[in-house]
Amino acid sequence: MNLEIKMTERDKKLIVLLMVIVVAAIFGFFVIYPLTKSISDEMLEREYQQNLQRENEEKQVMLPATQSMNEALYKDLEAATADFYSYMQSLQIDKLLTGLVLSKGLESKSLSITMPTEYLSLAPFYASDAAKTTPEVTSQTTEASDTSLDSYLDEDPNTEAVSSDPNLFAGLYCAAVSMTVSGEQTLLQSLVDDLFMNYPSIRITSLSWSTKTGTYQGEGDTYEILTENTLDLRLDVYMYDGRE
Repeated sequence: MNLEIKMTERDKKLIVLLMVIVVAAIFGFFVIYPLTKSISDEMLEREYQQNLQRENEEKQVMLPATQSMNEALYKDLEAATADFYSYMQSLQIDKLLTGLVLSKGLESKSLSITMPTEYLSLAPFYASDAAKTTPEVTSQTTEASDTSLDSYLDEDPNTEAVSSDPNLFAGLYCAAVSMTVSGEQTLLQSLVDDLFMNYPSIRITSLSWSTKTGTYQGEGDTYEILTENTLDLRLDVYMYDGRE
């Protein structure tokens, strides 16, 4: 049995058209599309490199001004922290204050030091102008930025939670000291005056005087009166850690 398929001229044209469409689709998908994508990727990469180069050039232009600004900030920081002690351990604070007491010819009865565990936070006097203009303490998420010279040309911003406490002084610490000293009244007063006049990093927060009188038997049947003057001091010792 022989089967004969008769194709009209219209059917032949449709088959040819279908073959052309299939070939065009294959050619477009395997040749044109990869080529177009490659060109598009190259254009995007070229645009990215141009933008990056332009940003670096702008930063290079701004670098001298930024460097000058940082140097000025460093100088201002050094001037502002010049009166503070470098961060000390409790043993070093003990040595400092005990040496001062002994140099005055006094006797140190007791000394207690409470070391800081966080930065110093000072609130302004409630009736001062600073207190009226100081915003409330809040905690919010801000974009952290590094303004050091080493990272200026290679910024990598990230988002982190930071404290916006306006009364917090980064790098500044305060050790609380309680000490009792005994000796002559004039020498005790000299100690207080010296701390007030010549030690800007030590603040006297409170002081109290006391005098004790007693008698003791001397040679033979004589008795002598003994007077002991005591000074109780509460001090704040301010320290700055420049590494932070």
